[in-house]
Amino acid sequence: MEETPSEKPASPPPAPEPVPATGVANRRRHDRAEFAVCVLVHELNSEHIPGPGHPAESVDLSRSGIGVRSKRMYYVGTAVVLIIQLKNEKRVKCGVVRTSRYAGSGLYQSGIEFTHTPPGARLHAWLDAHPESQ
Repeated sequence: MEETPSEKPASPPPAPEPVPATGVANRRRHDRAEFAVCVLVHELNSEHIPGPGHPAESVDLSRSGIGVRSKRMYYVGTAVVLIIQLKNEKRVKCGVVRTSRYAGSGLYQSGIEFTHTPPGARLHAWLDAHPESQ
């Protein structure tokens, strides 16, 4: 006499439905607003001394950072000083490049997180020479 199993083995659970790719997850901590002004980007060397300024245009702004587009590519992790040209004044902010990508048409887009001013007498002397940083 043949034995028949009293219960059939359980079927594996159904596979999850595929989810369409939406690109890179948004890791931003603060909402960004469109913001288009001229920006001068100075890369800091290992001694926190600013190099020559390179023109850029901002694309967005938040409490924690700014997005800029320029002909120059900035490496992730590079410390920078930004001179942001507002309507009637200039503002100076220090930051670190967090994202960088080719945006097309010979332009690169970089996301820069605002940081505290790094230590260094030469950087502070440079900032003192730019009164808009006060």
